[in-house]
Amino acid sequence: MARILVVDDSASALEIAETILAEAGHQVIGCMDGKHAVQILGAQAIDLMLTDIYMPDEDGLELIRHTRRLHPETPIVAMSGVTGQRDMLPVARRFGARTTLYKPFSKTQLLEAVEQAISR
Repeated sequence: MARILVVDDSASALEIAETILAEAGHQVIGCMDGKHAVQILGAQAIDLMLTDIYMPDEDGLELIRHTRRLHPETPIVAMSGVTGQRDMLPVARRFGARTTLYKPFSKTQLLEAVEQAISR
């Protein structure tokens, strides 16, 4: 299965994603901020990154741009619980996210987004 980096500043959202992905057989690396994610990306190979958009310090859009520079082929799933005028998921796609996911998500939605991103 895939080695997946999950980045979310919400401990509960991070734990849910980690649990679902691990139960599906993936190797999961979790972290709660973009700066730590950049360190991981510099030190380890990953098959997929899931990132929240709204986070302190380095937000998900910055992290997507950074990942595209370091690892242009790494698939990215951007996720957010924000809709309406502040919905940045369309921007995340323009920055290089292959798939987007609105929170809260179901187990099926998460696994489908991961499969879709990896299989492209």
